[in-house]
Amino acid sequence: MRRPETETVVHRAVATAALGFTSMGWAFREQPALDLGVDALAEEVHDGFLTGRLIALVIKAGRAFFSKPDGDGWLYGGRNEELSYWLSYSLPVVLLAHHPDTGLTYWQHLTPDAVTYSSSSWEIRIPAEHVLGADARQALTAIARGTRPRGHWAAAARTVARAEAITSAPVGQPSPEGFRDWVGTLVDRFQHAVENSDLWRVLWDDKLVKPRNELIVHASAAAMWNSLCELADIDMSREPDAGRGPVDFKFSAGWHRRALIEVKLLSSSKLLQGADAQLPQYLASEQVSCAYYVCVGFTDRDFRPERLALVTGTCAAYEARTGCPVIPRFIDARPKPSASRLPTAVKSPGSRGSAR
Repeated sequence: MRRPETETVVHRAVATAALGFTSMGWAFREQPALDLGVDALAEEVHDGFLTGRLIALVIKAGRAFFSKPDGDGWLYGGRNEELSYWLSYSLPVVLLAHHPDTGLTYWQHLTPDAVTYSSSSWEIRIPAEHVLGADARQALTAIARGTRPRGHWAAAARTVARAEAITSAPVGQPSPEGFRDWVGTLVDRFQHAVENSDLWRVLWDDKLVKPRNELIVHASAAAMWNSLCELADIDMSREPDAGRGPVDFKFSAGWHRRALIEVKLLSSSKLLQGADAQLPQYLASEQVSCAYYVCVGFTDRDFRPERLALVTGTCAAYEARTGCPVIPRFIDARPKPSASRLPTAVKSPGSRGSAR
């Protein structure tokens, strides 16, 4: 249970945010407690009329959020689950940090470009001059009126995938004998991020009702794999072409250590074509010794046993015919229940309090 003083700090932070926006003439609506911490919505009001231009607010409260000074400001560090949710949110998201001693609330617009990375998390800088009040009205109005760039979810996917790669345990440089397994760990990392670390959210539309297209899956995987390859000094090429059509990803560390990854949606009409023709042809053209065929599914229909068996059987038939393995992997991007709704729930990263 929260301590009484923690409850007081939380209520004061929300009340201060409400006062800050209503003093600018905006409408302020507190949200029910949500898992990942969009705590309120602020809507611009013009000439007494609601405009429909809104900002999503994440409200943090406590001294802990001012414990890491950075020049004339502070650094806020968070979890990748939070970052995934906020960057893929359909409204612009503004982070508010309330200092219980001064009574002041500071703000920062949360965008992919504002995020940096440490060895264990991502961070965003909250400038000391960004005090919530009348002086912030022009900047916040510009945020509310600005439209999200086309494909903002693609930037979100790249940012979150890069965060997942950098903040997870390091992947060392592979030995000549272990190169195939090393490339397999790249698939493992992407699979874990999608299935266990909320990266699945950026592969769906803003309302989480329609999967995004294959290019967004590729962009998310590329961001993670490129970061891991950079750390291990491995070359990664996207869509190299050997004259018989491109393959998605090629990895190499010298002539004798080369592997491929092809990424397809399980719903694709060209699913078997990639496993039966496209990838084997590239293996032969480039004299690459192994490949992973990564299939991403979004619905129960995608994971029908007969569909998975077709992919597995096609890959096995090619290996039997040539001796060169094409390893099928299946990634489940179906929507996942929130951790707070699981039987062994722990406190969610967005829960308000002095340790938020």
